[in-house]
Amino acid sequence: MIMHTLPDHGGDIYQAARELGISAENIYDFSTNANEFARALTQSLVGATPYPFDRYPDPDSVRLRECIARHEGVKAENILVGNGSAELIFLALQAMRPSSALLIGPIFMEYARACQALKIPFQILPLSPENGFNFGRSELAALWRSQADLAILCTPNNPTGVCFDLPLILDAMPCQRLLTDNTYREFMWDEPGYAENCWLGYRECLRPGASVLCLNSFTKFFHCAGVRLGYLVADRAVVNTMAAMRAPWTVSAFAQELGCRFLEQIDEYRALLPELRFERHKMISELLSTGLFAKDAVFPGPSFITLGLRPGIEAMELKKRLLKRQTLIRVCDNIPGMPPNYVRIQVRPAAQTEPLLDALNASKFQL
Repeated sequence: MIMHTLPDHGGDIYQAARELGISAENIYDFSTNANEFARALTQSLVGATPYPFDRYPDPDSVRLRECIARHEGVKAENILVGNGSAELIFLALQAMRPSSALLIGPIFMEYARACQALKIPFQILPLSPENGFNFGRSELAALWRSQADLAILCTPNNPTGVCFDLPLILDAMPCQRLLTDNTYREFMWDEPGYAENCWLGYRECLRPGASVLCLNSFTKFFHCAGVRLGYLVADRAVVNTMAAMRAPWTVSAFAQELGCRFLEQIDEYRALLPELRFERHKMISELLSTGLFAKDAVFPGPSFITLGLRPGIEAMELKKRLLKRQTLIRVCDNIPGMPPNYVRIQVRPAAQTEPLLDALNASKFQL
């Protein structure tokens, strides 16, 4: 028997389906962060894209790198395409080999896993919910005292939704290297902070000799988790070092072609954002009306909502109750730097949220 050894991420409906003895299609999955409002558009692009099964992919992803370079306003030599952000996280840490790393939490658990796998010592600097999961005076002081030579953060953050003030952080950060995860940046389109949260924007704030790497993923904004596609923006020397270390053909020709088509249609994807934002606001009110969540512990994310549970309610117990009703949410307890008893729930169109609200209202009488 093959054991499930990977950590618990959102979107693992297969394990949930096995536990229930049902098909994955019969689970209402609110544990993922994918942009549900983009499903139909992505499905149409996937259906219209031929699958080039009879030839090897371009190992250098040249055409896609050129598309991404135009999107980011950089040169293609500054882009490395990967099999999702997970591959690039491991490659980046393997290439940089920091003597120690500082993970600004809460943060995607693959950064901690990569550090552990590569035997890189790391510490987590947890940001407090009392301060809105943002930097206060004590957190900036802790950042300044850090002896790490690489800092890692996610902005906008998963699971808190916070978009950090990078100039403030860079000014207080003594280490010379920063890895930022900008996976959720596109959800900020037409909002404050969008233009500044990118490789070019960060470079303007760097002190002499410092460097920054920016990680991105197609998965969330374009709702294409199964395609496995991400990219990194960095100095050419870093890109070349990482490219030399990777296995060949990790990015399929199908994924490369879809990446180009996604970026060509990005205005259509951006046009869907007002509906997402409206439904997010509406969902917050509906979730609070169940009485399960603390009103002062609600953190709207780009495509999700993170909520702290009321005292006396255990997040894992709530997840189990909901799963009995074939509804899956993300418990945040194992996210590095996250305090206990928070859950993350995907924002979906109104017509799809009824099963979740019914399950929550039914569960509150059993907790």
